[in-house]
Amino acid sequence: MMPILETQRLKLREFAHDDLEDLAAMVGDEDQMTFYPRPKTRDEAAEWLERNIALYEEYGFGFWLIEALATSGFLGYCGIRPLELDGASETEIGWHTKKTFWNQGIATEAATAARDAAFRRFGLSRLVAIIHPDHAASRRVAENIGMHGERRTSLGDYPAVVYATTFLLGTGRVQAEQRVASGAPQLLEICMRGRRARRDHRCSSSQGGRGRR
Repeated sequence: MMPILETQRLKLREFAHDDLEDLAAMVGDEDQMTFYPRPKTRDEAAEWLERNIALYEEYGFGFWLIEALATSGFLGYCGIRPLELDGASETEIGWHTKKTFWNQGIATEAATAARDAAFRRFGLSRLVAIIHPDHAASRRVAENIGMHGERRTSLGDYPAVVYATTFLLGTGRVQAEQRVASGAPQLLEICMRGRRARRDHRCSSSQGGRGRR
């Protein structure tokens, strides 16, 4: 299957129905799901897979499977998807890597690629991440890709910190939002990685549609 994104060590591609075994094994593991309400059953994993594949058809993106570039081994998933959050339409960026590959920078590497694709390929201007307050490793990933805590919320019984970042169209720069005590946003600018292109090229690429590379 053709990759959606490639990095130095990783390949991100669309999920297929044949990936259910790997997915179900990961999300059914208690250690993997420490910061989720509970592990998922195989049927729940299959339903998640179906919903995610439908997102590809409707939006051109969703959560993508992470493979090791060298071996094509399953490492988890990472990507972007529409989200209704606190009465507003958002786009969520998320990541979940196998515990056998924790502490190797896999989530940060994949999330950086997904963030760049969201802004530059799919023309999105804002991303949020929904992270359990006690999930320190995942919060570090969000911070590593230029996101900052915006507010706290809850999804049913699930407490969460909302991290956010926005893209300044035409500048090639990510702008991270952080809510301070007064409620006003404190804006921090982080240069995007990669070689600078001319201004006109950056503007056109950041407003591009939902095509595949």
